[in-house]
Amino acid sequence: MGISELKLTYLGRKPRSFWRLFWILPGPILWRLDQDLVIKLGVNGEGLRLTVPKGFVTDLASVPFLLWMIFPPHGPWAPAAVAHDYLYSRFCEGCSRFLADAIFRDLMHTLRVWIPARIPIYYAVRLGGWPSYKLREGETPLLKILRPFRITYWRQIRAERKAQASIHQAS
Repeated sequence: MGISELKLTYLGRKPRSFWRLFWILPGPILWRLDQDLVIKLGVNGEGLRLTVPKGFVTDLASVPFLLWMIFPPHGPWAPAAVAHDYLYSRFCEGCSRFLADAIFRDLMHTLRVWIPARIPIYYAVRLGGWPSYKLREGETPLLKILRPFRITYWRQIRAERKAQASIHQAS
């Protein structure tokens, strides 16, 4: 069992989208991995080996701004949070949400995160992580509802109408 050293570069704040509940609060801080994060879980060399590639962008632990004093995003659980973000991303195929959350929990145990912090963090991820996991499929349920109102949708309709108009003019 082992986790390589976590080396990050600060990229700045991600702007909050208008549709977020607390859009007035600052957005999450983004970081980029400077080297591969290699994680080995298991016994006697058998088990899981996960490599988060260099250049992967993460916000570390996605903790709401109001809780940063208690659970800072860059706490001792940061390597587990990076691995969890990677498992939730579209770059990691074949990993279910349950498995990603279980690996996150086991990594926090390996990192010796204090149990009174580990338990609420894990259950917060289990309860509130589904929108982030749905993003790997391309859209969240809210975006599916708002799809007809997106600008790109209207641009696509306009382009299709122009194409149809040019076909009618040619014939």
